[in-house]
Amino acid sequence: KEIEEEFKENRVEIMSSSSSCAKPEFEVGECVAGFEVIKKLGSGGFGAVYHVKKDGMEMALKTEFIDEDNDETLKNELKVDPTTLKVSHRTARKAPGFMGTSKYCSVFAHDELDQGRRDDLWAWLYSTVELFLGTLPWNTEEKSILVSKMKKRVGKKLFYKCPREFALMYEHIRQLKFDSSPDYQMMMNLFNQMKIRLEIDESDPMDFEEGSAFFEEFFCGQTDSEKEMNSDYQSTVPDVLESHRNRKSDIVTLGSSSSDDENKLGRLAAGFNRAINRLMSF
Repeated sequence: KEIEEEFKENRVEIMSSSSSCAKPEFEVGECVAGFEVIKKLGSGGFGAVYHVKKDGMEMALKTEFIDEDNDETLKNELKVDPTTLKVSHRTARKAPGFMGTSKYCSVFAHDELDQGRRDDLWAWLYSTVELFLGTLPWNTEEKSILVSKMKKRVGKKLFYKCPREFALMYEHIRQLKFDSSPDYQMMMNLFNQMKIRLEIDESDPMDFEEGSAFFEEFFCGQTDSEKEMNSDYQSTVPDVLESHRNRKSDIVTLGSSSSDDENKLGRLAAGFNRAINRLMSF
């Protein structure tokens, strides 16, 4: 609503969605309802999409034309294609074969059954749980049949460390059949409930974005193995340099005699010494 009001006050008069009408343009660096415009991504007959930034978070902002009754122009232009009224979801194929990625696909995909909306939700559920936990129990398993068995065994235990709303979504998804219509609104309501309960602000930066609570610790800091490797390197390099200095003094001594044989050996040692110095520079 804030964006709509600012559009109406500053830029947008009553406009048609026709491509012949002038479109409002926002300049790079301009702020609209708290969103800083970075660049324009594209536009069409019903508006434009801008790359914007707010509170350190980058996103895409879609602008639409609003008429004097606060109705969106695009909504007024929608028409139902009569041919779509006759379209229905196809029946399940008998033997479609395996399609998908073992890590995220549903157990029905493992069993080579036909996939539909329920299978999309299973894949979404597994990938979202991985974002919360950082891993899945079958991450390291390569055999599809074993991954399938692990998925069938894990049940609700997969969600013990996730927000409790995920267990409720799991209960809904696991009851769906191939031709079932998922209750997307119920799932969206659970998401909104989770955001309120956990005090999640959608404008907060992502974990991997600068300014997040985890950015410095997990995305800028060193892992334990990296710290150990650097520690070993720092303790080893002085010993190597000291050893090299000792060898260098020995090499110079070898070339200090005036005899021909020792001079030849000295020149060979000097060449070897230069090669060592070049290697040390890397």
